Amino acid sequence: MPENRPPASPRDAGRSAVPETAGPATWWITLASVVVTAAAIVLVQVRAAPAEVSAHGEVGALAQHAQAAHEELAPVLEDMEEFLPPDGSHPPLDMTEPSRVHGWRTAVQDAGGHLGRAPEGGAGYAVAREGLAGAVDLLALCVETYAGAAALEDPDARMDTLHLAMDLRDQAVRSWSLGATQLDLLDTGAGRPGLHLPGGAAVGTAGGEEPDSTGGGHSGH
Repeated sequence: MPENRPPASPRDAGRSAVPETAGPATWWITLASVVVTAAAIVLVQVRAAPAEVSAHGEVGALAQHAQAAHEELAPVLEDMEEFLPPDGSHPPLDMTEPSRVHGWRTAVQDAGGHLGRAPEGGAGYAVAREGLAGAVDLLALCVETYAGAAALEDPDARMDTLHLAMDLRDQAVRSWSLGATQLDLLDTGAGRPGLHLPGGAAVGTAGGEEPDSTGGGHSGH
């Protein structure tokens, strides 16, 4: 019988085993549900963390890597809006071409590479770093969930999977917004450009920040 080990961290939660007998729809639904639950734990931790003072050099380095990651992610989220509407409406069942999805995947991987080069730091700094890095992990799973939906011929199963991809996208944007808000608190007075991302449901509610783009953050009401 295969070994059943619990995930070591929220970021590893998406790698937990799915029964081999599960069909494609069950596999994606199970995987996405586990990661959304783990994301909620991360978001609660970020909300509860105090704004601690971290070493100036560490914060500056993280801000630079976060800016580079933001430049990769923002175009992806804007491009996704046609296929995963940020207002919560039903996504189209007609999928975009695989080359476009590959472009999303590559950009998200590059963003993760930028944040992976950020140095370690104190508790408040770690909250910002993990919030940003966790957002990239969630968006990567969103891309793979969307790609997996293309393999589902049943319209209801495909629609359910696309809605899961939308939820993962929303969780990613919220996690990024909370991490960016924490980074803003640590980096007060640096005068750096805003790092909040477009797209996702209720983006502007995190940390009391309003979205910096009129194209993102629909409330759905």
